[in-house]
Amino acid sequence: MTRYEDLFARLQASGQGALVPFVMLGDPTPAASLAIIDELIAGGADALELGFPFSDPVADGPTIQAAHLRALEAGVDTETCFDLLAQIRARHPQVPIGLLVYANLPFSWGAERFYAECARVGVDSVLLPDVPTREGEAFAQAAAEAGVDAVFIAPPQGDARTLEQVAKYSRGYIYAVSRVGVTGTENAAETEGLDQVVARLREHTDLPILLGFGISQPEHVSAALAAGADGAITGSAVVNLVAQLSDEDLTLFPADLPAEGEDPESLVSAGAVAAPPGFATSGPHGAGGLGSLGAGQAGNGLGRIREFVAKMKAAATLPQQSNAGSGEAGASGNTGTGTASSTGNAGTGTAGATGNAGAGATSASAHGDDANASPTK
Repeated sequence: MTRYEDLFARLQASGQGALVPFVMLGDPTPAASLAIIDELIAGGADALELGFPFSDPVADGPTIQAAHLRALEAGVDTETCFDLLAQIRARHPQVPIGLLVYANLPFSWGAERFYAECARVGVDSVLLPDVPTREGEAFAQAAAEAGVDAVFIAPPQGDARTLEQVAKYSRGYIYAVSRVGVTGTENAAETEGLDQVVARLREHTDLPILLGFGISQPEHVSAALAAGADGAITGSAVVNLVAQLSDEDLTLFPADLPAEGEDPESLVSAGAVAAPPGFATSGPHGAGGLGSLGAGQAGNGLGRIREFVAKMKAAATLPQQSNAGSGEAGASGNTGTGTASSTGNAGTGTAGATGNAGAGATSASAHGDDANASPTK
């Protein structure tokens, strides 16, 4: 069973939808991006969608274009991204990792080499937003040979032939775009007609369907699931929070990535980098690695990122499981007025489909701030 298969089986059994946040690898620096990804997982993210910085990101809106530029200015290249991915996989062995990269990268590397490297570092899927299905067979074949899932976009007005091809070549999940355009929270999510797209896709596949583009609020997640999607991807909203990290936030991170096999938390223990408020120098990365915040310490930039993911995840309750009441929600993760907990693990004043949110936070699912013309945010 693949990581995606395991994830969606668990979510379905517990009445949850998937929340998949997008961030750019190396944004704003390689070391900071590792800590940010730890916060996404600690906030309740079910899977990750990660970008490689590219100089001409035509499918992205302004928010994610800026993330590309920040990472490039930090000196991030393809090799850096693969180094980061290897460390992310070591820290979070069960979390599905998907890439959203422009086709120029696998084309310039050679598809076989690129997908083999993806497999080596533990990548589960690759989506090429600028490659339509009519041009995607060779990429899909190279991905399959390396044991990596190829993901394609189901456009909002796709005809039967297009949706059939998307279903034919996709593995892992299908990315359904909520509207035409580029990524970005400045563009509202659109779920009208998505139920028809989902129904038509279901004629060809039983793969999970995730909705992206403009997913920036908990109600967007709820609407996506109500329309029949299995989860939501939120990008620009998360990337916008990354862009708002202060200089003080960034001083919490070392200038360089840890050496291979070196625990980033040891940098804090040794005094090589300042510890954020509430940071614990012991415990698994899964509980929140470098820069993790404890209860009541969610006021800084990292805390805001975790809180956003938690709120989005709290909204990711499958409609057929919903038993919303006034004041609380039960073990199925159904939300009422006040608190919600899909596992019953949420702390005081929190809601969490995974129970990972700290005190004073909520947990939810989405992937949308800056919606790319490809499926990312």
